[in-house]
Amino acid sequence: MGWGLITASIFVLASVAARENTQAGTPEEALETIEWPAPPECVEQRSKHFWWVDTCAFKRRRDAVAALDADAGEALSPGIYSVSTGYTGLDIALDRDGWLGYKESADAGVALGVEGRYSVRDGRLIVNLDDTDRPPNTPAQQAFVIVRWDDRVALVPEGSMAFIVNELNTRFDSFTASFMWNDTALQRPRDRGRPPCGLPVVEGEWRRRMHAVPVAATIVAARPDVAAATKYSPEDANLHHYRIDIDAGSDAGLFEGMFLDDLGATSPHVWLRAIVDRVDAKKASAKLNVVREKTTVSLDDVPIGAGIRLYSGPRWQPRACAAPVSAGDGAGHLPAKP
Repeated sequence: MGWGLITASIFVLASVAARENTQAGTPEEALETIEWPAPPECVEQRSKHFWWVDTCAFKRRRDAVAALDADAGEALSPGIYSVSTGYTGLDIALDRDGWLGYKESADAGVALGVEGRYSVRDGRLIVNLDDTDRPPNTPAQQAFVIVRWDDRVALVPEGSMAFIVNELNTRFDSFTASFMWNDTALQRPRDRGRPPCGLPVVEGEWRRRMHAVPVAATIVAARPDVAAATKYSPEDANLHHYRIDIDAGSDAGLFEGMFLDDLGATSPHVWLRAIVDRVDAKKASAKLNVVREKTTVSLDDVPIGAGIRLYSGPRWQPRACAAPVSAGDGAGHLPAKP
């Protein structure tokens, strides 16, 4: 029976009872309260009537994984990892035998549990979802970069790592406690909102792209970006666009999509932000945006050309940990200042 038919039946019964109640002469004949039936906590099989309710097998397995979370240590371990922006959310349950429970949610929809398997390879969590209950817009295979930080482990969608690394490089101090980290990385519930100490540790290619000690590059050639200026705002006095070539590449830890700033050294009240879009081993090219922060400054008077130094960001200043953080190439303690 569909919910529409159930609602109609309840309405009819209530109407009949109400009419009978007007003729009742004793309290015993008073109308009883009719409550809307609550949906079940789980169903043995998917049903078109309760399509948004998880199967009991999924619920039992996930509840068992949630109980394991109390024993989680530094390494990626069984437990619940989740993230929520307030509008959308993702919840991943990892069991010891490779079982995975995957739940997506949205403010305009409902959470739906999907089972699957997971493996760990090259510092990444590889997720393979079953096709049985997988929503059509949810990829069957997904990858998350494993980030070990202080005494916790976080999972970052691989497609979001460039954003995370750029934010860490350009503003490490404020980003560690920001909503952008908490709205992007899947964390254990007990870790959410608790700023980490020390430095994050990752494996693979992203390890070399995180610069606790800033990487520097020099502009070797610059030219106005006519196409960008025409596309965005040809008469904008607050923003100028350039194409630049720089003398550092992937060997120095640069990557496509990386941000480089001048850290305010070029001119007062002017901000330079380069976005790398082509990388070779020893050189790279980028889009350069020159932004004025004060209207009394004319960008026409700011020389953009060879010799300007750009940096991955300021030197990181991590919070001190009670115990030492594991050291390594691109991770752990900062080396001594030169």
